[in-house]
Amino acid sequence: KKETLATLEKKLSTVPIAEYKIIDTAQGQKVSRFIAWSYFDNATREHIFEEFM
Repeated sequence: KKETLATLEKKLSTVPIAEYKIIDTAQGQKVSRFIAWSYFDNATREHIFEEFM
């Protein structure tokens, strides 16, 4: 819920993650949100993906 985002953001700031994003999705009048996070920064993720290609 929108009301819990601030609490979740506080919790995420206490764990060792590189970045997170809150993503809004909507269908009609209903808006949902989910949080995605990564333990790796963008440069590290790109390096990992290059190894698999």
